Amino acid sequence: MVGTYEGKDVGDTLVFLANGFVEDYENGKKLEIERKWSVVKGEIHVKYSGGFIKVWRINKDKSITYIADIEDGKERIVLITDGGTFKKIK
Repeated sequence: MVGTYEGKDVGDTLVFLANGFVEDYENGKKLEIERKWSVVKGEIHVKYSGGFIKVWRINKDKSITYIADIEDGKERIVLITDGGTFKKIK
């Protein structure tokens, strides 16, 4: 899953690094948020401070789609519509 993924909006990019961290870019500018990622049961989990986790589905075409949140490490909240798909570009 290491690689660079681009969203629909130009400049919205996620970079999954081999060291387990994620870099997030909006409008081409790097955000100063430190987050870690891991693969759990075939999904990508991106952990934010405070225990909040964004869950991404790995698609057959190697893109990823934001599908759910996990709050307090327990309660999984599935999004009614997908939260956006990012295509792998590198």
